[in-house]
Amino acid sequence: MKIRNVSMKAATAAAAGALILSACSPTTEETEEPGVSSSASPTVEVSSEPSTVESETPTIGAAPADVPAQLQFQATTVTGESFDGASILGTPTLIWFWAEWCTTCNLEAPGIADALDEIPANVQVLGMPGVSAQNGMERFVERHGLESIQHVIDPDGSLWSNFEVPYQPALVIIDAEGNVETVPGSVGKDGLIQAAESIA
Repeated sequence: MKIRNVSMKAATAAAAGALILSACSPTTEETEEPGVSSSASPTVEVSSEPSTVESETPTIGAAPADVPAQLQFQATTVTGESFDGASILGTPTLIWFWAEWCTTCNLEAPGIADALDEIPANVQVLGMPGVSAQNGMERFVERHGLESIQHVIDPDGSLWSNFEVPYQPALVIIDAEGNVETVPGSVGKDGLIQAAESIA
């Protein structure tokens, strides 16, 4: 798979903002998983209490100049740890973008989990959930057996915009030099493995 540099476009910010209003990427046929509604909406558990997403807004543009712009961010993981995007540089990385309320993501997640044991050992996989409640993200990770990878929270859509991801699911492929390719839509188990092998 050819890796290409992805430039930021002004329209990207608008597309990422639409994430909050968008559902999963369209598919011709979807088989529902028990307990997952095909009418799932990006509006989750509205509460009068403060936000349940216990993370700070990602800081973008804070890393040294030799780090590609798209990797210059600071964020928090679902488990509450700090994550520095600059740490990706030098390590072939796949970032799987998902949302806990997304039917397609819930259908794809078991394949992603199965693929983790089959990708080359030098490739790391990260998850990046979209706008969701903290407890919803935690349930998604546990339900699909994805605890072995870090999931970097993007509470305001800025990181999705940074990687030009307009909707979920999507896959971002980053080689060791920091070159980025964004692949929209579902890739499944085989697609994840092939992407990992292309940058191993």
